[in-house]
Amino acid sequence: MATPQEPSSSRTTPPASPWRRYAVLLDVVLAQTEPPKQQEFREFSWMRRLRNDTQYPYIDRPSATSDDLAQAVVAAKAIVDRAELLAAHMPPF
Repeated sequence: MATPQEPSSSRTTPPASPWRRYAVLLDVVLAQTEPPKQQEFREFSWMRRLRNDTQYPYIDRPSATSDDLAQAVVAAKAIVDRAELLAAHMPPF
């Protein structure tokens, strides 16, 4: 697996892989957790996009704020809590 490189100041788009694999993992989790169990995991999507927009800023996209951080902490805890609950009931691959 390639090692992620530090972003350069002239970069206009994020690197392809391995950074975007998290979006694929979200799709896999959502496919495995039929509604209504998906809501907590869907929170990961906005956090991932905001983290990316903060790491690779664009003029027309906001960077993370302290309010975003507070919301992300609550959402991350809900994701972990839901994952722990589901992991106890999901069979191994």
